[in-house]
Amino acid sequence: MGYATGAMTQPAPKVPERLSRVRTTRTLRLARVLGGDALSYKGGRVLLTRWRADGKSFFALVATLDYDRDPNGTLIEFDALTGQSLRSEPGIAMDTRVFSVSPDGASALLLDSTRATLVSLRERRRSQLPVATDPEENTRAAGFSSDGSLLLYATHPDAVFVARPDAEGRWSATRVEGAKLPVDLSPDSTRYAYRTANQRLVIARASDDTVEETHALDDDSLALVRFSPSGASLVAAHKQGRIVRFDRGSPKPRWRVSQQRSVRALGIDDEASRVWVSIDSSRELVIDASQGKVLEERRLKIDPDKRAPDLYSPDGRRAISVWDRTLELIDCRTGEKADLHDGHSGAITSIVVAPDSSQFATTSADGTVRTWRAQDGALLWVFGEPDSMRPITTVRYSQDGRDLFTVGAYNDLRQWDPIAGVEHPTGEKTYAQARLPGYDYPHTFALSWFDLVAGTDHAILSGPASSSDYSSPNATWRILRWNAAAHRVEWMHTDKLSRGSQLCLSPDGRVVVQRLASGALRMLRTHDGSVIDNPFPAVAKATTVAFAASGALVVCALDGVWVFDETLNGERRSTQRYLGPIAINPSSDMMACVDDGGRVQLVSLANGAALDEIAMDQAEDACTALAFVDGGHKLAIGTQRHLVLLYERSA
Repeated sequence: MGYATGAMTQPAPKVPERLSRVRTTRTLRLARVLGGDALSYKGGRVLLTRWRADGKSFFALVATLDYDRDPNGTLIEFDALTGQSLRSEPGIAMDTRVFSVSPDGASALLLDSTRATLVSLRERRRSQLPVATDPEENTRAAGFSSDGSLLLYATHPDAVFVARPDAEGRWSATRVEGAKLPVDLSPDSTRYAYRTANQRLVIARASDDTVEETHALDDDSLALVRFSPSGASLVAAHKQGRIVRFDRGSPKPRWRVSQQRSVRALGIDDEASRVWVSIDSSRELVIDASQGKVLEERRLKIDPDKRAPDLYSPDGRRAISVWDRTLELIDCRTGEKADLHDGHSGAITSIVVAPDSSQFATTSADGTVRTWRAQDGALLWVFGEPDSMRPITTVRYSQDGRDLFTVGAYNDLRQWDPIAGVEHPTGEKTYAQARLPGYDYPHTFALSWFDLVAGTDHAILSGPASSSDYSSPNATWRILRWNAAAHRVEWMHTDKLSRGSQLCLSPDGRVVVQRLASGALRMLRTHDGSVIDNPFPAVAKATTVAFAASGALVVCALDGVWVFDETLNGERRSTQRYLGPIAINPSSDMMACVDDGGRVQLVSLANGAALDEIAMDQAEDACTALAFVDGGHKLAIGTQRHLVLLYERSA
């Protein structure tokens, strides 16, 4: 049949690592969504805000409404994911102009009109650090490194200090020769950047202040500089409004964007390749970080309840906006209030992994597809129409990972850019035209399944012939091959047996295996659509099927787990009964599946041994989708109650 036999047919060299149990490590926070609101704090007048270096929380210095009774302010910490107030520290001087909090939340540096005060928030101890002899208004900066081993601050445009603790935890500071504001610390704490008097942007090593590289500036009016989250580039803003990107190791700027207003804040998101620029209080620019093209200009002045962001998070994905007595958390991707619950609001229907395993996508009954970073589960983009009552039935990544295809109700096959988070213009991509000749009924209900044929511009599609057939027990279903380059159907298979069936395409694109609702199996050759009925006669009523990356076919049936090679020769590796869904680890002979008790089992495909189990009753939920992500190091589990849980291998 053309799909190759892989290592799955050989004995496993060792038992794979176990996965962390449900009660001990839920390493991914994709929250159960129950209609939570965005943060909108109105407990007092917000004076200053600051993100913690790790981005997990942010702080606000809030003035009490009754100043005569309490002239001091309160430092409040908010959880960046839930918006909940975590703690508050009263007695903060109201003349504080800038502050920063250490990554562990134990210390804060407060810069007021005359002093630099290091405060132990746990013990309320205070110590003074050096300052310039003549501090100036609105020319201060302060920031702890992400590991808490360094503090960079300035109380004067010409006075930049680096402070470090000694073995006993006592901090001392030294002035950086020739350094001027603005300054910034790299996210990995290894470098910091500053301006010099001779129109240079300097990058210095944090360990010993050695200058590593310099970049020429257009003039001496630099107002802001920010490292990207990866530290590979810097974005600088001049007082006249010009915005410039510098790449580490490159002597010339990568691009310049000219505009006439002063810049208040910069945010950079490496993964989405965006630069967010807050201008005055009424506008925000969204810039393509690669080319310097302005993608969007958000004008906020017409809305009296909106204000351009005042401070962007370290990862560049969220921002804080302060307006009168209101502090709001903004989602940079939309420019609107952040939804503090990143998860779906409907049952998870499928999980699909990008070819490079760097991200994965989830579909849901809520009508959206959400993409997540595999490394830590951070939400990347939301596609589709939330609460549209038009569920997404299928999602697929292209072979190069640059496109994302979604199939939803009313036969809408849409194509998206999973990196930039935008939909390709109608007519630009040709897969969407497959429905025109392939499904020529005017009221076609939906495509139920879609996949791309490896190495071609072709796709295999399946679905009901019409909306009236969808609900009929004698529904007519179609499976067809669509040639996107030539805009034609290569072949079409029509029958009344495919309703409720499961389809899986081999990695080489040569065959489609179909599990019918009855449990019977058949195979279609994708080059001509010819059908092989009952290709696996030894299997007694299949419950689910899946291809491994190697090309081996795994069939879970009432009589156990079978593995088949390219000649259709198979071997039963286990007599245990497993149900769907099923996921196969791309880097080891291990699969994840659901047993008839609802537990997620990890099973060796070499010998059928049970390696681990996750009791979903502890999560009070039912598994609806499974996928190995991050190169097989993590297992994503979708559930009926809108949750996605990410388990990772324990040492």
